[in-house]
Amino acid sequence: MKYALRGRERLGLLRPLGDALAVQGLHWGDEIRSPAELAPPDVDVTEQEIEGALALMDTMAVEHLDDLGDILTDHYTEALVEVISAKAEHREPAPVAGEEAASAPVVDLMAALEASVAKAKESRGEIGGTRRPCTRCRSRRRRRRPRRPPRRRPRPGDADPPDAGTGECQANHLNFNAGLASEGQPIGR
Repeated sequence: MKYALRGRERLGLLRPLGDALAVQGLHWGDEIRSPAELAPPDVDVTEQEIEGALALMDTMAVEHLDDLGDILTDHYTEALVEVISAKAEHREPAPVAGEEAASAPVVDLMAALEASVAKAKESRGEIGGTRRPCTRCRSRRRRRRPRRPPRRRPRPGDADPPDAGTGECQANHLNFNAGLASEGQPIGR
């Protein structure tokens, strides 16, 4: 007989099963594969390999299934039956004895973050939250300054150059450069 299941037409066999009728699904001819396709290729096996395989099978074999003990017990089904029967009797299920999961070591996230920040500062040359000294005058200043618009050169008649004396370090550099210029040495960085 033919029947439709999951959007496909299938082939089936209708037969009696006790007091009921049962449909057994069959395969179409193109769905059946030849057993020759599934057979492993011919391989030459030595006597030593055969003896080794037989010895392995002997070590894994048991005389009776009772010798396996707890291995063949379905613990999940037993625990499920216990939970169902406890709920049916309106009581708490018995606690299941099992292995406790190994707890992972507790990590102090703040300590790890502080160590990471300290390591990053150390790699950038900052010591204890301060920056390295300036290479010219050994004063502590930031290594990277934000980009500024280019300075305007002083013109004759200007009283003070722009930005002159805005900081101790900058004033020292201006005085140093002024001294070099008066001695006729080129000014450079």
